Parts: sequence; C-alpha cells; structure tokens
Amino acid sequence: MLPSGVLPDNPAELLNSPRMGQVLATLEEMADVVILDSPPALDVADAAILSTQVDGVVLVIDAEETQRDVVRQAMLSLQQAGASVLGGVLNRVPNMASVYY
Repeated sequence: MLPSGVLPDNPAELLNSPRMGQVLATLEEMADVVILDSPPALDVADAAILSTQVDGVVLVIDAEETQRDVVRQAMLSLQQAGASVLGGVLNRVPNMASVYY
C-alpha cells in the first residue's frame, strides 16, 4: 500500500507527470497486480488522468446513493479520456435474498 500523503496543491499535474509514470513502472515491476484508487470520476480529473496510465478501470458504484445518469456520465468521461473500462462493482446492495431467486 502506498498512501497519497498530504494533498498537494496540484494533484492533477502530479498524476500526469513523467515521475508518476516512473512510479507506476516501478510498481509494475515489483508486483503482479497494481490497484489504484481514485476519487469519484466526476468530482475531479484524477480518475480520468489515471485511467490513461493503467491497463483497465473498474467503476465502483454505490447501489444506495449513485443515480444511473451519474454512472452514465462517469462512463462517458472515462471513455472520452481513453480508458479501458473493464466493468463495475456494485457496493451496498440491500440484502434481499428472495429477490435474487
């Protein structure tokens, strides 16, 4: 785990810098899988910037809070950035076992 530390004044510039590319390349040499976590895709540019530097993106969706149009907007934003969206994970799904039969 590599925490972000103190929030810099220019996170988007840092994420898009050659040094970030070097950090990611080093991590890829050290591990079989590197997972990056970003802020929500529509809040800031971080997710779109990072999406261009990784092999794939998994969109995490809050079943109780996130509206469908927001998911569509996030997908469009990532696709426009050139992301390879692999799929999604639906979090906080209400436990209604009988509904799934």
